[in-house]
Amino acid sequence: MRCKLIGTGAAGNKAAITAVENNIISINDTMLVNSTLKDIPAEYKSKEGAIVHQFIGAYGGCGKEREMSYDLCETSLKEDVLNLEKFLEIGTDKEAELVIIVTSTGGGTGSGSAPLIGNYIRSVYGIAVHIFAIIGFEDDVREMRNTVDFFKEMTSSFTVEAIKNSKYLTECNGNKIKAEKKANEDFCKKISVLMGLQIRDSEHNIDPTDLLKISTEEGYMIIETCIFKDKIKNKDQFRQAIVDLFDNSKTLDVDSHAITRLGVIINLKEESMDYIDYADILKDRF
Repeated sequence: MRCKLIGTGAAGNKAAITAVENNIISINDTMLVNSTLKDIPAEYKSKEGAIVHQFIGAYGGCGKEREMSYDLCETSLKEDVLNLEKFLEIGTDKEAELVIIVTSTGGGTGSGSAPLIGNYIRSVYGIAVHIFAIIGFEDDVREMRNTVDFFKEMTSSFTVEAIKNSKYLTECNGNKIKAEKKANEDFCKKISVLMGLQIRDSEHNIDPTDLLKISTEEGYMIIETCIFKDKIKNKDQFRQAIVDLFDNSKTLDVDSHAITRLGVIINLKEESMDYIDYADILKDRF
């Protein structure tokens, strides 16, 4: 799948850089956008192929003011500072099929500009947009307000996915820096599934068109991965692993039954296939 990644704001920049460093996506297919370039490591900015942009008129950040970010982003889009047409390779055989925008919901720059950039790409170029929202620790009133306003702006034309930093605190012994790093690593795992990087050739392969359909499904999306470290010996073992998968999810709690599409990618040895009960446990548990 031809994907492009845009990281907006400090948290979005960190997540996008983590994806590049983990070889999930190439540096040439990644863009970092911010209201200050001080948040971006110097060694990354100097890398060959790095695409980094600062909004026009920015004065060293937005101080968690979403409206300021929106105005800066709007001006920059009008002036074509981001040069999106070139980045998305519009009109070529490499034109993007999906654009992933990653941002925090509580900051000013990312949460204010991500919806605007997403709307612009969707309406002007007709390319599917997947917005990956990183929710902070919910201990700051301004961040909480920004998060509420951010989700109000998530239109039905987007695919929206979310992950909560606060849900990593327990396993990170309360260390926020480690929790943020863990969240960024999980972001990489999730988009690797979204992009089909986990798919291996087999007798029952997944058609690229089917993968594109589910990856660009509009609405709220949840991506989870279960890795079996030991050989699967019975159905109960498989079922328990799936139960634990959902119970330990770091995404938003889901209380809606309006699921429109479910995709399952299973990479298992043939001798384990008799113990797969996905039609029952995955649908019913979810």
